[in-house]
Amino acid sequence: MYDDEDGLDHAQSNHSTKRDQPSREAACAGKKDTGKTTKKADKGKTAKEEARELLLKEASCASGATMEEMEEKRRNQVVAKFHAILRPFLLRRMKSDVELSLPRKKEIIIYANMTEHQKNLQDHLVNKIFEKHLDRKLTIGRAAGSINNLLIQLRKVCNHPNLLESPYDGSYFYPPLNEIIEQCGKFQLLNRLLERLFSRNHKNLIFSQWTKVLDIMDYYFSEKGLKVCRIDSSVKLDERKCQIQEFNDLNSHFRIFLLSTRAGGLGINLTATDTCILYDSDWNPQMDLQAMDRFHRFGQSKPVHILAHNCTISRGSNAEKSFQQVEA
Repeated sequence: MYDDEDGLDHAQSNHSTKRDQPSREAACAGKKDTGKTTKKADKGKTAKEEARELLLKEASCASGATMEEMEEKRRNQVVAKFHAILRPFLLRRMKSDVELSLPRKKEIIIYANMTEHQKNLQDHLVNKIFEKHLDRKLTIGRAAGSINNLLIQLRKVCNHPNLLESPYDGSYFYPPLNEIIEQCGKFQLLNRLLERLFSRNHKNLIFSQWTKVLDIMDYYFSEKGLKVCRIDSSVKLDERKCQIQEFNDLNSHFRIFLLSTRAGGLGINLTATDTCILYDSDWNPQMDLQAMDRFHRFGQSKPVHILAHNCTISRGSNAEKSFQQVEA
């Protein structure tokens, strides 16, 4: 009897364990589902955080832009205050605003073609065979030396070949006048311009950066029997004043004034002239403008002409490229 009861109890216990299995499986399944939902929730949180971070970045960028704008406005206000403070103590006079009766100024650009001699020298320099060319021309026992700063040498060729060749040939004398003119395209054009200007009784200023160019011009005018005034760094102050007075005299026979751009570009009043020739351009365009102001200023009563701005330029040469850079 006891055995039967024990058997019934064992059967009931087995039946109860079978009933409990589905509930346990359901509980496990529930746990798995909750795990999935928590993962999804975590993913949702990360997406929200990313969106929030993006919004914060955009807000910070916008605030940075506004800060820059505010800083720029503050700087402009400070500059405007400084201008307002300094304005009563500064006076900037423009000729167009102060002197309405000042005659017009006309600038004319004239191009000069290079001669065959200049083209040959330029090719020798560019191809780096100029030393060999000099060795063939120079006398025995004389060294040609080395050529430095190609750009300066090319500008010398454009202004006049004698600037490049004379230091090496050992000669202290200039070639004949016809050869001086024929060697350089600029000089050929200058010769034609001056003949027309002299026939119309114009007084002329000629500016150049190179004092050696002024030496060649001085020789050119002396061979033609013309008196010239000249100012460069070697001319003393008293002599400058005397030459300026003589040139500004209406009854004076001086028709040409040679000036270096740096020495003759400031503190000089030459209103007696009406024509200016800028033989070569300065690297600083303000220097040429200051040279023009030596005669286009208060007291000028005649229309003035500049022939040509930065003077005659050899077409296709290095000087033309530098002139275009200055104009730009």
